Amino acid sequence: MNVKYTITGGLNEHQMERIHQTALKILDEIGVEVNANEIPTPELLKIVTAHAGVHLKNSRLCFSPRLVDQYVCAHRAELLAKRSKPSEEVLIHPIIHTFNYLAPGAAKVRPQDTASLIDSAKLIDTLHDRGLRGRCPGWPSDVPPILQPLMHYKISCQYTRNPSLPPQTSTKLVPYLCEMAQVVGQTSGNSWSAGFHPISPLKLEGDEFDIALHYWKKFGNRLSLWVGPMPIMGVTAPVFFPAALAQSLAEALAAFMFFKLLTNNGSVFFSFNFYAFDMKYGTFAQGGPEDALIALVRNQLSQWYGYATNAGDKALLTLGHLPDAQAAAEKAGKTVVSLLAGATNLNGAGSLSLDETFSPEQLLIDLEIAAWAGRVAR
Repeated sequence: MNVKYTITGGLNEHQMERIHQTALKILDEIGVEVNANEIPTPELLKIVTAHAGVHLKNSRLCFSPRLVDQYVCAHRAELLAKRSKPSEEVLIHPIIHTFNYLAPGAAKVRPQDTASLIDSAKLIDTLHDRGLRGRCPGWPSDVPPILQPLMHYKISCQYTRNPSLPPQTSTKLVPYLCEMAQVVGQTSGNSWSAGFHPISPLKLEGDEFDIALHYWKKFGNRLSLWVGPMPIMGVTAPVFFPAALAQSLAEALAAFMFFKLLTNNGSVFFSFNFYAFDMKYGTFAQGGPEDALIALVRNQLSQWYGYATNAGDKALLTLGHLPDAQAAAEKAGKTVVSLLAGATNLNGAGSLSLDETFSPEQLLIDLEIAAWAGRVAR
């Protein structure tokens, strides 16, 4: 497939349809592997395969193209009906799961702790009028690992005006997070929202899967779920863009269909992403030109499915370790491209070393980058 990239993505209607059909073929002929600890896997498969158009092939769960298209078309129509006019204001979001901290003026990073996270959360909230929307930007190392999500959420609620539930690491946290969310008015206790990243290639399993199933047992079709895979080109996905995109889409649609059927057509949303990989150094190629091209193609195909623009997802991530020329160049390059492509949200402000380190200095630089790029886009 010869893809010519433009600021809007570069895929024509025929190419997007071809990628979609390839994903459907993967789900029909190869399917996904399902492994659960929260609920016996045979019991889960029995529930899902009771629907017409779902079957097992070599113990893998497969979905017919007709069934997937039926749900995707209904989902697209629902999204388009609810879509509002994009905001003219560009909102900027810090990363939320850093575990290192680079203090202003320091030459070396140190582990995040509760004190540094509180200071960072206060700074983030102070910059609300500059378009920054965020919460506690990381995990406190001075708290036992099982309690870190709870402390993350507590700091977010106490020191920022935009708290949201943290990534969850154990079903043991569920009753505490539910109670905390009720106290701050984020839920009535009768419904819940959660996220799940399918494991590449083509697997529904792991801790997040079990946590999502735990919530399903508790809330049933009152559970709102977001699913989104993250395959890596040349590692857990094909090395070429269109094929990696088709695999990512197949994984997203598999998780989408699984939970749609499990919740009796409940509130389930999907996204799909894939990442470039540096074969020489064994790391993500975040911040490089391939990263920007992937964002454009992903953004275009997401809109084809009815979603709003996501060109700014992770636009402010970099492999730079310090607030230096590399970090500024990588962040600025993708931010300009993202805003010209119509992004209204930029993610990753203040982050360094991909998403490992939070730097208050870099946060302020990123706001300047966003303002510069925003002026060009306008």
